[in-house]
Amino acid sequence: MTFEAFLEKKFQEAMKENDIETLVSADQGDKGLLYRIDNFRREKMTEEERSANTAESILEAIKTNTVIRACFRKDTTRQTLHEKAQVEWIQKHQYKDAFKLSANINGVCLSKNIFHTITKENPRPSDATKTFDVYVPSKRLFAVLKYTSCPGGAQDNQFADVKLFVSQAVGYLIANIRTEELFAFYLDGAYYTAKKIKELEDMIPGILKQRVIITNCASIGLTLSC
Repeated sequence: MTFEAFLEKKFQEAMKENDIETLVSADQGDKGLLYRIDNFRREKMTEEERSANTAESILEAIKTNTVIRACFRKDTTRQTLHEKAQVEWIQKHQYKDAFKLSANINGVCLSKNIFHTITKENPRPSDATKTFDVYVPSKRLFAVLKYTSCPGGAQDNQFADVKLFVSQAVGYLIANIRTEELFAFYLDGAYYTAKKIKELEDMIPGILKQRVIITNCASIGLTLSC
């Protein structure tokens, strides 16, 4: 199974789980679901449509109409499924001891080419990278995970984040020549063209090419079964 097929499988599984969760909420008359229905009626429907479709009738329709239910179930694009799939893929096919790092308190970032652990007393510096996503103890490897599809403003911001990470990682290794840390960037999705990958690789000095690695999940575990 390829990584893209694995990712699609994860999205399908999540949609089914979200569908079951919505059905249970409808059966129980969940207040959160009723709140979303009220917001939908107020923001998306005309006065005539609201008169013909009460919150109670929509709640009942959710139980039997899959299209209507899909409108109210949890949105998979808001569940960080890309990142979760990347972490699981790396654990299965590359580093069994890889684990997800915190994105907030106790998260790790780089600032001025120095590691910084975020605490309540010492928040993330304004000039710092975002937090690393994964750590692999056996390799002393810090990893950044990105899944970016089509070009656009938000996607370009993600690429800028990656470039800052690469720059800071290179700076850290140059300043700490005896350190054993490694850095890997798993960049999946159509956005990361050969041109963009080359742009990142050109930022890495030749002597550090084996320590700051530009890669992706799509290139690992291709012949293995999930």
